[in-house]
Amino acid sequence: MKKFIRVLFLCAILVSGVSASFNGTSSPVISEAAVQTVESDMNGVIEFSSVGDEKVIEKTLDGVVTVFSSGKEKSMGSGFCIKKGFIVTNCHVVNGGKEFCVFTKDGLKYDASLVYADELLDIAVLNVNAEIKVLKMGNAESLKVGQQIYAIGTPVSFSFHHTVTSGIISGVHREIELVDKMNEKRIIKNLIQHDASINPGNSGGVLINTKGEVVGINTLKVCTFEGIGLAITIDSIKPIINDISSKCLNK
Repeated sequence: MKKFIRVLFLCAILVSGVSASFNGTSSPVISEAAVQTVESDMNGVIEFSSVGDEKVIEKTLDGVVTVFSSGKEKSMGSGFCIKKGFIVTNCHVVNGGKEFCVFTKDGLKYDASLVYADELLDIAVLNVNAEIKVLKMGNAESLKVGQQIYAIGTPVSFSFHHTVTSGIISGVHREIELVDKMNEKRIIKNLIQHDASINPGNSGGVLINTKGEVVGINTLKVCTFEGIGLAITIDSIKPIINDISSKCLNK
């Protein structure tokens, strides 16, 4: 029988308070979490950091954005450009929002429109009329435990936009059970576990390998425990991105 990590609340890695110019309301974050088991497949080749990673990261930064959503509540998260004119982020970053905008590394602001949102997958796609660097999609199925990865996003405050943290793949094919405030349960499967530092605001941010390829979307953090971050695999959203872009282009 497959075991999984039980989590009391969805760790919506949203900012509970952003910069003074954009004060958001408090957002629910994970409280206590009981880890029943941590299963790691230690088989496979371990990929270590290669020379020149800083150049890969520098090029990746241009494709990462900070996402602001405003409506009844205001929130801030992260996102990245995966196809010309399309920004991927988490659904919980934009959920309930009516107006959206993104900021690039250079501080340029672009208004955005929401073209896709899936609460179960926790994926959302924004459309922007801007020349933002398109990041290359990798293959999450090829990930190995011990492989070097980097997380890029905007934790805590816009002052820390485009923060880069590093770590390794701690586990693959993770499953967690989430229980929200309405006591409704659901299981999220096939998540990437890593130990790169992520905090409120990193939601929707990119997880890349040492080649600069996108392998995941940071979405959860097991609070009260150190170094347990979870990301949605890029493989799971490839069909969604292709379908959305095709429909928008054919309008």
